[in-house]
Amino acid sequence: MLGMKLRQYLTAHNVSVQAFADAIQVSVQAVHRYIVGERMPRPEVMERVKHATEGAVQPNDFAEAVAAFQSARASGCAVDSLPAAPMSTALRNPGMTRAQFFAWAEADGGRWEFDGFEPVAMTGGTINHSRIMRNLHAALGARLQGSGCEPLGPDAGVATVGDAVRYPDALVTCAKAPGDAYVVPGVVVVFEVLSPTSGRIDRIVKLREYQAVPSIRRYVILEHASIGLTVLTRANADENWTATALTAEDTLRMPEIGVEIPVSEFYASVELPASPDG
Repeated sequence: MLGMKLRQYLTAHNVSVQAFADAIQVSVQAVHRYIVGERMPRPEVMERVKHATEGAVQPNDFAEAVAAFQSARASGCAVDSLPAAPMSTALRNPGMTRAQFFAWAEADGGRWEFDGFEPVAMTGGTINHSRIMRNLHAALGARLQGSGCEPLGPDAGVATVGDAVRYPDALVTCAKAPGDAYVVPGVVVVFEVLSPTSGRIDRIVKLREYQAVPSIRRYVILEHASIGLTVLTRANADENWTATALTAEDTLRMPEIGVEIPVSEFYASVELPASPDG
């Protein structure tokens, strides 16, 4: 019998992650890691997998998934951008709540977001990504000091759609945020710095999720390979975004927090590829 990926098996047989985890006597989180290739089952667990799937899922199937995951991490690719079979409702119903995600993520120690169904690993970015983030936080911190608004991130959570929690590269809130809170209240502005593989998530998925947060008035997407911003704004929670593109000569004006920042400031000391025009 030819091997079958675990994700495909669960989808084809309408088996929930929770039910499969119970069958092989591991946690839901362990099954998620097997699915994306972050972890290889131990030999005794692999025997239980083969038994539960009647031999449909074999060790080589996990080895291929692990190799793909490691390759993705080496290239800075996000786990959820790996090729995957269509995911059924059963597969995307792991039984994890937002509170359970926070407890699990704290114990795990890694960097994760929560899409409302399962944890999604956040991989590292490039040096340029780090430099742009540094400049972004420095610019916000200097201008917002003593203003009543506070810049936070990248480990400050934003509750979006359903139970989903996102961790933007930076955010600004003008509400009081308790020090022991896991999500930030009253977020007004969010920032995401693009990476080579995060474009779809940042431009589509998170755009929609941030729009669902009533307090957010501005979503700023910063390019990583050239100087440029995409700025999405709205005056009220029930409005659609209005998009504006800014380049090196422009200034990012954010009246909702009383701040103006030249776009070029975000890219100080950032080594960008040479322009095709020379």
